[in-house]
Amino acid sequence: MNIGGAPEPLLTRTDDILSLCPSPDGRYLAFGPPLQSGNAWMLSNFPEVRYNRLRRVDHLIRELTEYRDFMSLKIKEQVEFLCDATF
Repeated sequence: MNIGGAPEPLLTRTDDILSLCPSPDGRYLAFGPPLQSGNAWMLSNFPEVRYNRLRRVDHLIRELTEYRDFMSLKIKEQVEFLCDATF
């Protein structure tokens, strides 16, 4: 408002204000200039690399599970052998 009480715009802009940020006490409003340029990164083969990594992890889990099962079977065979040998 001006001194006479009539409303006046504080700022006249022709572009959009996309980022507004209130102050911690809520009394002020901050806005930045519009961005005229951006920055983007291109990752080549991103989905393929991620998929291959997941496949390798899945394969490793399967191998560890097979090894665990194999070792459990070997331990069971050893226990049975020892029990048969002692009785």
